[in-house]
Amino acid sequence: MTDVAFLIDQLFSPAPGGIGTYVRRLVPALRQADPAIGITLFHSRFGGRNPEAWTRDFPTVELGSGIRRLYPEWALLRHPSLPRSMAAHDLVHTPSPAAVPPAGKGQRLVVTVHDLAFVVHPELFPRRWRLMYRVALARVARSADAVIAVSRHTAQD
Repeated sequence: MTDVAFLIDQLFSPAPGGIGTYVRRLVPALRQADPAIGITLFHSRFGGRNPEAWTRDFPTVELGSGIRRLYPEWALLRHPSLPRSMAAHDLVHTPSPAAVPPAGKGQRLVVTVHDLAFVVHPELFPRRWRLMYRVALARVARSADAVIAVSRHTAQD
């Protein structure tokens, strides 16, 4: 059996957008395709906001910090690690190159890239986040076991 840890932070956003739709559809589809796959959801701390109801069908781990701290630390320091309770998972999947937790020893890392808007339209992003995106994307290119581009356009970018 394969155990997958899946980052669901985007579901806590006021406007989850395309990444939220991707997460909402992919996670249940994985379970339906192979019920033997173990799926654990994990997310940053969001100050009491509740995840969407369907997520209650899956074990869920809340991380100790929010995205303003975790994402830059993951991108720049490759720290903090995921909790020990997630160390046995075979694969860590993040649906965003902006949020790439360090995979543990023996874990594979899969990153989905939806677009490269921060490269194509940098003026739309705060300087701090542009830098973090660039550093995180470079890390993805070096260390991810698989990168999923959701469109041909994104793959070409």
